[in-house]
Amino acid sequence: MKKIELLAPAKNAEIGITAINFGADAVYIGATGFGARSAANNEIDEIEKLIKHAHLFNAKVYATINTIIYDHELEEVEKLINELYKINVDAIIIQDMSILEMDLPPIPIFASTQADNRTVEKVNFFEEIGIKRVILARELSIPEITKIKQATNIELEAFVHGSICVSYSGQCNMSQATCDRSGNRGDCAQNCRLEYDLLDRNQKAIIKNKHLLSLKDMNLSGHIPELLEAGITSFKIEGRLKDEGYVKNVVAYYRKKIDEAISRTSSKKSSSGEMIFDFEPDLQKSFNRGFTRYFIEGRKNKTGSIDTPKSIGKKVGEVVKCNPTFVEIKSLEQITNGDGLCYFDENNVLQGFSVNKVMGDKIFTNTPQEILPKTYLYRNFDIVFNRQLENSRTTRKIAVHFELIESETGFIIKLIDQDKIESKTSFDTVKEPAQNTEKNKASITQALSKLGNTPFIMKDVIFFWSTDFFIPTSQLSEIKRNLIEKHIQKRINSYKNIEVTRESNSINYPISPSDYSFNISNKKAREFYEKHSVEVKEMAYEIENTADAILMTTKHCIKYENDLCPKYNISKEGKKINPEFIKDKYGNIFELGFDCKRCVMTIKMKYKCEKH
Repeated sequence: MKKIELLAPAKNAEIGITAINFGADAVYIGATGFGARSAANNEIDEIEKLIKHAHLFNAKVYATINTIIYDHELEEVEKLINELYKINVDAIIIQDMSILEMDLPPIPIFASTQADNRTVEKVNFFEEIGIKRVILARELSIPEITKIKQATNIELEAFVHGSICVSYSGQCNMSQATCDRSGNRGDCAQNCRLEYDLLDRNQKAIIKNKHLLSLKDMNLSGHIPELLEAGITSFKIEGRLKDEGYVKNVVAYYRKKIDEAISRTSSKKSSSGEMIFDFEPDLQKSFNRGFTRYFIEGRKNKTGSIDTPKSIGKKVGEVVKCNPTFVEIKSLEQITNGDGLCYFDENNVLQGFSVNKVMGDKIFTNTPQEILPKTYLYRNFDIVFNRQLENSRTTRKIAVHFELIESETGFIIKLIDQDKIESKTSFDTVKEPAQNTEKNKASITQALSKLGNTPFIMKDVIFFWSTDFFIPTSQLSEIKRNLIEKHIQKRINSYKNIEVTRESNSINYPISPSDYSFNISNKKAREFYEKHSVEVKEMAYEIENTADAILMTTKHCIKYENDLCPKYNISKEGKKINPEFIKDKYGNIFELGFDCKRCVMTIKMKYKCEKH
């Protein structure tokens, strides 16, 4: 039976534990450096705490070591991987191929999406050199994923929710070029979220002050069945910088969606325990810039969040009229004191305000507003929902049953859980026949069923005795408590990490020679590629700062987004417009390239403002 995984982000151990408790089958977390989010590093002892909790539920923990590495860091990275192996991390996620030339423990290795995994040939290569899983490029469509799966046997992981890098992951040097901050080193300056002017060949502005490279957030919750059928076994939520409320809501939502999808297949989820939710998750109530299905169906929809890179939340109403003291709205949802609302003004600039008081359809604001009638209002801070998340008593419970067995000198109590793991204890006592058989069994069953804040929920009790005996419930409670503690430790100890054997080989890499886009930043990475028949001509952009380098390659197309695409959606006026550059607020000018045959856009540096 195929096991399906919901994979959640963990900024730290506490949020990782929350993700497990709210339904994740696995979490990914940054270690002490070398993760693609430099602001989300964690000490080894914190990760170990998370691992023990995860393994109790047969859930997994993956550590991200998916930056490129410099020569002086190689020894430190090798030591770190060995430390992670010792605390039972389930796999490491890598971008830099130097790691495969290190003296590694038998820990599974996943190829990060930063390794630019978008072709059958690349995925096949990774399978042949012993990579356990490939994390696919976000840009792939269902047919493209299906094609890869049909040609390989490797595990496939896909992002299904969250923020999107506008560039193919691992193929963006824009931050390094403008700010000397490398996205490949976990320190991206997020140039894609800035405002730009779109310029023609004479550098005359076509569009001014728009977030031309900023994308909406991915939401593939409506495509889980198709992704399952295409061969995805791990569904990944982006967000290692997101807060606990975001993780609770999004994980709960996808837990329900995935459970619904796999209930119609022969697959099952990869971890243990059943969820008991006390709230209804809603993706629109957590941080989002609006949603896109990106290219899962091909190029069918616009993907940009051109007017703002900020969260807009959920549409809650339409303005009827506005005066200096209140806003009257036609409401779609109940508004509450303390909510944060936002709207796009007549210039399509995002504005916002806090709600001081609500009286019927009238909203009294913290500051005077000037909003045109028929303007949509969005709620990007829902105070009621946030409190609900904060106070949620959602639980994850492993089903168990007890067996009460008569022995010569007393009784044996067995606890057997849904994974067939068994713990038992015995106690001596005077065996006194029960006076009321039915009431006695009900009393014992009730005493054993009270499992409180433990990770277990009782399904039933089976009695194996010659006659009904009376057992004081006070005596059972202490015995049960000790048995539960014993079983928790037994589950953790019985968890078996997957270990792999990798044999070095010299299978040809599908592309040669190399350029800066291979991100080769150290001697071991160079050795790796040369061993696999790659002629290494250039080192990583961070090392050589290659002149005339392509800073970004993306399927997001500024022409398409602005109805200037000659292939899909050119307007009559658009036929006369030929965008060639974009200019940021610092004065940097970038040259655009449009490869319409491959349907990709490239960005190069045209002019760098040295004052920036």
